[in-house]
Amino acid sequence: MAFTPAAERAPQAHAWPGNVEEFVEVVRQAVTRTDLVAVRHLPPSVLAGPSHRLSRTEAFERDEIIRVLAQSTTSMKDAALELGMSRARIYRKIAQYDIHVPRP
Repeated sequence: MAFTPAAERAPQAHAWPGNVEEFVEVVRQAVTRTDLVAVRHLPPSVLAGPSHRLSRTEAFERDEIIRVLAQSTTSMKDAALELGMSRARIYRKIAQYDIHVPRP
């Protein structure tokens, strides 16, 4: 089991409200998916800051933005095209959901 440098940095910004148990569960789930854990293998909740309780639509939107941004070769222009929104809107949504996706 190994982590990419970006995947190692990602958990450092998370508040870990579930403490060690939550961290262990995230790592356990990530390593069952792959031998080399990248940012895309981490759950969206680790890559976004605490916020108000999200509706299903908001959670889906946040998760999709994170999924697209976690692809190491994705630029903001590419992300905007894939998500069907402007780059300005993506930046607003990143701020709204307090998204932190470390780049490689």
